[in-house]
Amino acid sequence: MDIRKLRPGTLDKPRSGARSQQATPSPATQSSAASDEDVQLTPTARAFQVAHQDALTVPFDEARVQALKTAIAEGRYLIDSKRLASKMLELERLLS
Repeated sequence: MDIRKLRPGTLDKPRSGARSQQATPSPATQSSAASDEDVQLTPTARAFQVAHQDALTVPFDEARVQALKTAIAEGRYLIDSKRLASKMLELERLLS
């Protein structure tokens, strides 16, 4: 994709006749794929990929999240500063 030809707002609108997530390789992609270039991910990058995939499947209580968002928005969410400080210190001890 040549980004120099993009205009403001063109990425926000779905294209008519848009295909699924898989795009057809562009000539530039095809030529680089035909070369002997090889991309290797570092162990850290692979770990991030695994963590990202795991995060997509983590169950959560959607009703609880919505209740917290509402309480925060309405100013009803109270923060226990002593408990927060204690948890932060506990995390710091675990990380060191």
